[in-house]
Amino acid sequence: MEAVRRHQAILLALRRDGSVRVADLVTQLGVSPITVRRDLAELEHRGLISRVHGGAVPPLALRGTATGTEPPVITGRRPTIGMMIPATSQYFREVVEGARRAAQAHDIRLVLAVSDYNVEGDRLNVQRLLDARIDGLLLTPSAPFSRHSSALDWTADLPVPVLFVERYHSPAAVRPVEFVASDHQHGALQAMRHLAELGHRRVALMTCASPTSDWITLGYDAALGALDLADAMPRHENRTREELLGDLDLIMDAFAASGVTAVLAHPDDIAIQVVQRARQRGMVVPDDLSVVAYNDEIAGLADIPLTAVAPAREDVGRLAVEFLLRKLHSGRTERAALHVHVLPRVIVRASTTRPRPAGPESAPAG
Repeated sequence: MEAVRRHQAILLALRRDGSVRVADLVTQLGVSPITVRRDLAELEHRGLISRVHGGAVPPLALRGTATGTEPPVITGRRPTIGMMIPATSQYFREVVEGARRAAQAHDIRLVLAVSDYNVEGDRLNVQRLLDARIDGLLLTPSAPFSRHSSALDWTADLPVPVLFVERYHSPAAVRPVEFVASDHQHGALQAMRHLAELGHRRVALMTCASPTSDWITLGYDAALGALDLADAMPRHENRTREELLGDLDLIMDAFAASGVTAVLAHPDDIAIQVVQRARQRGMVVPDDLSVVAYNDEIAGLADIPLTAVAPAREDVGRLAVEFLLRKLHSGRTERAALHVHVLPRVIVRASTTRPRPAGPESAPAG
């Protein structure tokens, strides 16, 4: 059995039973006593156990409770943090850059793995990072919790502290996990607030299917009631990019029939396509149709620079490293668990303005 798998088995047994004995581990793992003792020495060096005569106990068991500060888990060497992301898109490159800068500032080695949106490959990539002897893991699964919560159960058994990045869940969705993530629901709500403050009441929604799109839809729905906006507007949610672009003329027809004056579109390239198609139809953007993009990767480069919701991607990466360090250096079981939501902001550019005044004869029914 490989060393990393033996270490995982030892930590699982320790978590289950509260202590482990060398004799029991020899039988369980099928290795010699000297191999087990070497494994225990390595785990103690990493701060994950405390050795006692004949076995090991959790690291807190030998520490007094009178002191208010626990010693750091990692001692005597440079810590290594593993980071797994699902893609090398511009979005995640900025997240990684924030993590890289924070790791450099704290003299931490950062090791990256990319799964290319392969749910089954996530676990393999994490194992490779563990084989590289990481001390903690920043993990962005390929799918959101809402769609693959049971497929993420294995993360509870990882032998290193885990912090999820750009993935979060509703309170009832899965077992509690710690995360640092952009609050996309808030971002969508703020985009709708911007449009409402300009006077728009009929705002359509377009989203490509992604881990972000569910939260954008929730923010859109929350805004309808909170801002007294018209409901029953055209909604094209969680569709593929090909489907949205293939139906774009039909979608624009629906906008016109419903009196839509503004659109929230995710991601940027879909928003740009909406602007281009509107202009082909003789519409003036933003006078006839205001457009807000969600992501702000390329929105500012469009020929009409687009107002956009901009997640603070580098800040997400930076905070993820800093909070994982807190986990690594905290031996106190009473440390509060963390749900860190980083708020996106709306960057106002040339694609939004007040809607044209509509005469009574042009107002749609209802």
